[in-house]
Amino acid sequence: MMHVRPHHDLGEPMYSTQSPRPLLAPAVGRGLRQLALAGAVAAIVGPPSGARAEEPSNEARVEEASPRACGGTARLHAGQMEMAVPLRIADFAAGSERLDEATRCATLLGRLLAEHPLAASVMISTHVGGSRATSDAALEALRTVASLLTSSGFAANRIAAVVRSTAPDTDEGIVELSWRERSEFKPAGQVFAISGPVWIISANGARGDLNNGAVLMTGQTLETGATSVVRFVLGDGTHVRMAGVAALHFVDTAFKPIPRVRLELLKGSASFTRANRDGDLQVATGNSRVAAQGMAFRVSVTAEGVTFADSLEGTTLVSGSAGDVFVSEGKSTRIDFRGVPTTPTAILIRPAPIEPLYGPMRAGELLVWDPVPEAKTYRVELARDAAFTDHWFPYELTGTTLPLADTYHGGRWYWRVIAGDAEGAYGMPSQVFAFETR
Repeated sequence: MMHVRPHHDLGEPMYSTQSPRPLLAPAVGRGLRQLALAGAVAAIVGPPSGARAEEPSNEARVEEASPRACGGTARLHAGQMEMAVPLRIADFAAGSERLDEATRCATLLGRLLAEHPLAASVMISTHVGGSRATSDAALEALRTVASLLTSSGFAANRIAAVVRSTAPDTDEGIVELSWRERSEFKPAGQVFAISGPVWIISANGARGDLNNGAVLMTGQTLETGATSVVRFVLGDGTHVRMAGVAALHFVDTAFKPIPRVRLELLKGSASFTRANRDGDLQVATGNSRVAAQGMAFRVSVTAEGVTFADSLEGTTLVSGSAGDVFVSEGKSTRIDFRGVPTTPTAILIRPAPIEPLYGPMRAGELLVWDPVPEAKTYRVELARDAAFTDHWFPYELTGTTLPLADTYHGGRWYWRVIAGDAEGAYGMPSQVFAFETR
């Protein structure tokens, strides 16, 4: 039975010399800050050398579905909590005309705080005067706000509330929220290249588009679409590339004193190129665990629950329910749905492109390559860049020619070929060549 593997990330071009660069820990303040004046770290990490990235986004951003919540605006943006209408104690009183609106606003604030990577704790406070009954009512309103923050995903043990006596020139009854930043913070990774739709799912289940430069956090899940590519660097300097339908979950990351990264590949394929052999990098699937010992490896999960683990440079340790197997460089093992790994076999050799190797090309002309022994299928990839990230288009076929479609307009296009065997295992990509369309 043939197990069709997902579109692979197949690593960098053969001639790539780009060196991975580890993430940098940001300098983070410790004091309480008003949410209205919350300072944000402008840049947590930089892209790898030679890569271009948009400004990093380490802030939670949620567009409010209801235009009435918080007066229509409530978001963390460029270091500010933008809230058109402040919350007041009276808003949370029974029968208040603003009770529903205030509830939606506090819920939204909780979502923003839960998704903000630097929020360690929150203080909710207000100033009131008068009787004990007034103070008790204010404290009850703050408890309501705290409950709404918690229901949105922010941990209850990280919230405190206090009612203060009214001081001169104090606006009585305003609900103030302040937060304390984490004293030490380092993200799981950062995106430096994206093509096509890519999504990030937060630990609380919120789903949104992933942007170039975005910071990746433990507990998040990254998903790519059928013609999507994303490249990012982990905190230990490992480069990761995902292409086609795939999902990767960030289980746990720690970088002191020794880097330790735990990931889970839920579907599709991802390749990993390490900066060095220090640390402990492991990728789990539903039936196995792949532990890096060499410098580069690839993991794929099929729709049938079969895992393929390929050692591209150095040795990889693969563990299943039936034991461990060492996969040496240039070999691959298949782990079935029961967790039983096969004896490693050689990865298919690189195909040899014949034409075009350079120069102009018209629609309808053929991309041609030599056949590979034992290959049953071929994947041809075209893109605007040699890293196969910009406008990436994969084609699956059984022959050794591909007519150029008339959709590849003006400019330079890069192409390469990868051979696949009867089991759905793919080999190494061919050398990269380019042509110009007319």
